[in-house]
Amino acid sequence: MKFTATLLLLLLPAAILPASAALDYERALLKSDPVKAAAEFGKKAEASPDDPWILYNAGVASYAAGDFAQADGFWQKLAGLKMPEELKHRAWFQIGNVSYRLVQDQIESAPDAAVSRLEQSREAFRVALNHQKNHEPTIKNLKLVEGLLERIYAKLAKRLAEESKEEDIDPAIEKLEAAISHARQAESMNPASPVRKQERQEIEKLLGQRLDERAAREERIADTRNPEARREDFPPEALNQPYVQNTQKNPDESPEIADARERYNKALTDFQQAQTLNAADQGAKDGEKRVQEKLANFLTKAGQAEQRQAGTEAAQENIESAVEDYHQALNHFEEAQGVKPEHEQAKKGEKEVREALEKLHLKQGDRMAEKGVEQLKEQQPMEALPNLEGALANFEEARQANAENPAIQPRIDRMKALLDPLLTKLGQEAMEMAEGAEAQGDPGQAVEGFEMAESGFGKAVGMNPGNMPAQQGLQGAQAGLARLRSEMARNAEQQAQRDGNDSRNQRSFQSMLSRVKEEDQYREMNARHSRSQRYNEERDRNLRNW
Repeated sequence: MKFTATLLLLLLPAAILPASAALDYERALLKSDPVKAAAEFGKKAEASPDDPWILYNAGVASYAAGDFAQADGFWQKLAGLKMPEELKHRAWFQIGNVSYRLVQDQIESAPDAAVSRLEQSREAFRVALNHQKNHEPTIKNLKLVEGLLERIYAKLAKRLAEESKEEDIDPAIEKLEAAISHARQAESMNPASPVRKQERQEIEKLLGQRLDERAAREERIADTRNPEARREDFPPEALNQPYVQNTQKNPDESPEIADARERYNKALTDFQQAQTLNAADQGAKDGEKRVQEKLANFLTKAGQAEQRQAGTEAAQENIESAVEDYHQALNHFEEAQGVKPEHEQAKKGEKEVREALEKLHLKQGDRMAEKGVEQLKEQQPMEALPNLEGALANFEEARQANAENPAIQPRIDRMKALLDPLLTKLGQEAMEMAEGAEAQGDPGQAVEGFEMAESGFGKAVGMNPGNMPAQQGLQGAQAGLARLRSEMARNAEQQAQRDGNDSRNQRSFQSMLSRVKEEDQYREMNARHSRSQRYNEERDRNLRNW
């Protein structure tokens, strides 16, 4: 296929704009000696690289001298500047011209290489038309460039489609996908062409057929790895793993199980894509339904296996493992319904797992709540804290499993009512410890105290935004931390300056903090053997364990 179209309008000389009367000499020189004129304008462009008029004229001179690459360089720089309104159309028109000129000789011999510049030429002409809508030369040049692009894209599409017939499935699909992209671009250049439409449809049909072949291959391989297809139970190594396609993220999962999942999903995707290319592809429709059924059954089977294992663990009071397995089973049942929304066994499994999770979380939450309340009565607030927080977390998980249970919210409210004042009190005690340590010159211990106070007050405010003492305490703790960290950073900087420029001796903020804490620990060890120790050891130990 030869590209014989000639862009006559691209041969028109690019007129120099009369930026000043001093251009008379250059205009005359341009007519008599374009190469010398290009050199003169090039010097001006070097001296005034941000002058849009000079850059434009330098490009004009280079274009007239036949140095299209240099002209393109000047006009590309011009495109990055703020241009006067009267220059915009001319500049973009010339960019369209020179972009074509740069690849004019490649259109026949190397169309792949010419495409990007022709696309740039097309876009430049379109921009030029935005600034002067009815400019006839721009309109004609745009049509000519689009005609070239249409034929190039059609040629590339046909070549790739023919090559795909000699390829195996996977490389053939890659080539056909590229061919369709080219065919669609060719059609976009001439939407009314029945020829381009037919070419695109033929390639889409070819791609659909190869996608059907690949989907069938993936389905067959998945069947050989699928216990459900072989009417077997899932092996133990397939359990306790969330549904993932990337098996590298799940190294303990059975490779066969993971591979079956991934291949079913690939097959499903290919069958669906084939139908978007050819709505009449009955094989793809049947394949999609068949793989949906297999994948949904596969995921449901995995969920049921995890559900059984979770039930065994729950009966053995292995609560943590049971909860984990129930959640993984829930993921599988939900995944199965995502593939096939009306899958009865998956819906049944989801309902049963949610009920089991609700009961398990309520049971565990009630236990922890009872223990935490008893510890509060025994004046053991630090021991009560993790139990009360654990109870709250379990009740919230139970609510997530069944938001309709009216007995859950009162439990949540009760835990928050107990935790709110407890966290506030512990935050206040941590603040007292931090302020005392700061006053005694122990910044490491002070930072720990302020961090504990910030945590306690922050949790209290999160549960009860109207808790004013906790709000004020949180602000105070954050201010204390900012103050100490700033001071320690200054100390670190001063120490680094004292140590000189040797990078091995410079201390970062973190190393400075570590050193301060080591010094604090040494002083604390000595203080514990001193009869003049002034703080409550029991409270201090509890706060440090928080």
